[in-house]
Amino acid sequence: MNEIEISGRVLLELVTGANVATAHPRENRPMLTGVHVRAGSGELRAAGTNGIKLAIGIYDMPTVSANFELLLAPNGVKSLTAWLKNLVKEYGNKGLNSIPVTLNNSTVNYCGDVLELELLATSWPNINGIVPSEFTPADYSAPAQGFSADILADIAKIPNTNKERQINLRIAYDMRPSMASWVNESGVAWRYVMMPRPHDRIKDIA
Repeated sequence: MNEIEISGRVLLELVTGANVATAHPRENRPMLTGVHVRAGSGELRAAGTNGIKLAIGIYDMPTVSANFELLLAPNGVKSLTAWLKNLVKEYGNKGLNSIPVTLNNSTVNYCGDVLELELLATSWPNINGIVPSEFTPADYSAPAQGFSADILADIAKIPNTNKERQINLRIAYDMRPSMASWVNESGVAWRYVMMPRPHDRIKDIA
């Protein structure tokens, strides 16, 4: 079974941060209610989307040799984050920076404790089909205030030790997506993308 060892704090941030953009279970879109975690190509990546917004966190791990992916159901996300937060409480000010956990495609292990992860039965959607990876925003002098506020409100929910002056925010004024990106002190690179909805376009541009 493929396994990787990673800082518990980084894993906690990746999962909780990607979960910011996932669909709520009441929306009846099971493929979009969970968090997708993938190990491979020298990185650990977590992503969440509800079809309108997309949060992707990437952590470079040059020694990663494993190649696997997890599709965490909402209960799996809840169990994993609670499990990791308990380590924070246990170790107090030490946090999780020096506490490695072992992650594989079905469990998380730490000092003999094993957390069984709940997986989604369905496949992760093609995120390139939901949100284009590249775009060129229109050149306007003032941002779309309502749309900008929506993006920043969600970004504020993503765990980060220091976002100040690190966020690169680009606002598009037509039906192309807007994007914010930053790299935090723990080395996680975040990209947050939001697709304009028709009422956003009317409210912000009309």
